Amino acid sequence: GISDIRCCVNMYKNVQDDRIRLSNQSKKTKTGENQKIPENQKWKISDEQIKFNNETIEYRKQIEQSVKTRLEELVKNDDYPIYNNFLKYITGLGGVSSAILLCTFRPENIYYVSNMYAYAGIVTGKDRLIKGQKSTFDTYLKSKLLGVIGTNFIKLKSVYALYYYQKRIHLINRDIQLVAQGKMSKKIGEQEGKLKRPSAAHHSRMAIRHMIQMFVRDYYVGYRTIMGIPVVPGYAEDVLNLNHVGESFVNFDIIQSWASETKDERAERRQNTLRQIDESRKTLQELMIRYDYKESEC
Repeated sequence: GISDIRCCVNMYKNVQDDRIRLSNQSKKTKTGENQKIPENQKWKISDEQIKFNNETIEYRKQIEQSVKTRLEELVKNDDYPIYNNFLKYITGLGGVSSAILLCTFRPENIYYVSNMYAYAGIVTGKDRLIKGQKSTFDTYLKSKLLGVIGTNFIKLKSVYALYYYQKRIHLINRDIQLVAQGKMSKKIGEQEGKLKRPSAAHHSRMAIRHMIQMFVRDYYVGYRTIMGIPVVPGYAEDVLNLNHVGESFVNFDIIQSWASETKDERAERRQNTLRQIDESRKTLQELMIRYDYKESEC
């Protein structure tokens, strides 16, 4: 059940943190290579100690892998069919990330999807840590959503990456209009008494947050639908009468229909997604070159 998943997720987090601490203490990178040590720092240990450090790190990796395997088994539990009927069809979302979502992100306990945005720290104004004050959001969940799931969506070219590229293109066009109207500085990263013009890196962070919001929206609908809980329209839609602006590329109903696809249909859909992403990325690159953004951050 969910208690087993939560227990295993906590174990995974602790084991992973322990492995990272040992790697840092042993001057090892994430890939197992040696870190670059400044010349003014002394780091001389015996070959015997180096061997012991490597064996200890390798042992932690084996434990981490065993916990990861256990998590991938637990998310397939029939008591929580969200993974089998929904999450497993999303490119870039593995068993571990799904397990973290299932035990920390519970839509049955949250009324509006906008409340989920706030709980995860992915909404402007409720996403910052203030020194001396307790966090208003789940910092671990936020790091997984933006740093792991969001990165995987882009790297593995998930259909959700289309929201990322759409948002970045929109942000550039918006800023250029504001510059032309004299409401934003012409130079990137400078203010000059007007609105500060965001850099490409800033645009990227905003776009990742937008992409994850679109995913969380579908997760909210999918979770409550599969578990037989009424889906509540978002606060902006239900109370403020506001609707999402921009093209929608995927939703829960579409993802659910993927379960009945044939192998050829799945391959055709994948190729169509890759084509759309390539076209969007090409458009983004052209805009960045035209308006002097760093092309390396596209």
